[in-house]
Amino acid sequence: MPVVSILSKAEQEKFMSEPTFTLQEKEYYFTIPKRLLEDLSSSKNRISMTLIWGYYRATNKFYFDFSQQSNIEFVANLYDCKINHIDSSSTTLYRYKMLIKEYLNINDYTDDIKSTLQKEANNLANNFVHRKKIFYALVSLSKKLNIEIPSYTELVRIIQVALNTQKKDILNKLEP
Repeated sequence: MPVVSILSKAEQEKFMSEPTFTLQEKEYYFTIPKRLLEDLSSSKNRISMTLIWGYYRATNKFYFDFSQQSNIEFVANLYDCKINHIDSSSTTLYRYKMLIKEYLNINDYTDDIKSTLQKEANNLANNFVHRKKIFYALVSLSKKLNIEIPSYTELVRIIQVALNTQKKDILNKLEP
């Protein structure tokens, strides 16, 4: 089955990439509750946790490949240290994700939530809403459901199922 085109390559890249912040946004998003930093002994760990926290607050997605050097430097300055690289392969980063999910009461992506997203996509497709609008509606619904926004691939799959269901319904209505 061919993949449905939802976002342009540039839009996909923006959706999947770490956000770029203004100075005011950095000050806002990288303000982390002290409680999350209590058990972290090294500056590198505090920087990693703060980056994960800030990115989640800004996008409702977790990022572990930190490439925005200006964000790393900003957060490093918060902790009065110099660092220019964060190891993204560390299992520690996934532990920080779990701590943040627990702190913010983020729901897991379950079959029930997937079904809710699918129903919304089906409803929008049946009302002939443009697929890009369906995509962003699912992103918005994910935020309301307090879940990490699903991957681009997962959202496209949901929309593709909705569009195929819509086509089948239309063809069934046309059959004598």
